Amino acid sequence: TGDCKDLGIRGGLNFSEQLTATLFVRNATQDDCVEDVLRYIQPDFGIARPIIPGESNSTATVGLNPTLNRINLRDYAVTPARERQVGITVSYKF
Repeated sequence: TGDCKDLGIRGGLNFSEQLTATLFVRNATQDDCVEDVLRYIQPDFGIARPIIPGESNSTATVGLNPTLNRINLRDYAVTPARERQVGITVSYKF
């Protein structure tokens, strides 16, 4: 996925013992690297495909058809990059 240069900035002020305000910026550099990549296999569901020449079919043969192998579905789930987020948090203790 490449290098990530995600920068978060946070700064705050205490106006009194009860009142504080914090400004934050997430992904200040607007880096576009993905958050997460997950590769998964679904073992309880498979599809049949023709046997590739030289491949063993002794354990994965579908039914009684010796020309098909059962394979599990595989996929990737990608969480896209976060956009820049800017906000303020205000808290009051009472």
